[in-house]
Amino acid sequence: MRGMGMNRRHVLSLLVAGAATVAVRGARAQEQPPAPPQEQPQPQPQPEIVYTPYTDPLNRFALAVPEGWVPLRPTVAEIIGAWGASDEPGAVFTVIRVPLPPDTSGETFAGTYLATLRGLSGYVEVAYRVVTVAEQEAPLLDYTLPDANGNAHRPVRVQQVFLVSAAEGTVLSFRCPAATVARYAVPVGTMVGSFTL
Repeated sequence: MRGMGMNRRHVLSLLVAGAATVAVRGARAQEQPPAPPQEQPQPQPQPEIVYTPYTDPLNRFALAVPEGWVPLRPTVAEIIGAWGASDEPGAVFTVIRVPLPPDTSGETFAGTYLATLRGLSGYVEVAYRVVTVAEQEAPLLDYTLPDANGNAHRPVRVQQVFLVSAAEGTVLSFRCPAATVARYAVPVGTMVGSFTL
């Protein structure tokens, strides 16, 4: 019996120390061969996105437009540029220009929009942060709203950056179905990052 106790203690110490995987057959411990290493899945290469420089015909702004984004016809006079992703009809990037009182800050400009948004049914704020765009520290609002039919189960994600210059405000606005927002992080981030006034 004493011999069995020593074998068990030896097996227990091997297991605790992690030195080997063992199996007990009768009173003897035997080492098992190590398991073959599992292959780690290799990340799939992302297709490179090609961008085309765009300058507004009136020289109000410039930005890089991703391949596959098509120009859209503005629906109101304040929209001075608009593009839609060819793979998702609901993914739209717009440049909006509005008059502002002199010396309005970007924070005040964004705050006016935010006060209105907070009063809308179904508004959910995702984030409010400051980003650097066109050499300005600019507020970025990130939120969801119910879709055009009022369906909160299929929300629309909206991200807006608020820029000011002289007595004008510019809003860079991106909207898409909320479920697809991750797909557009790189192209929209590049559009915003390349934007100049």
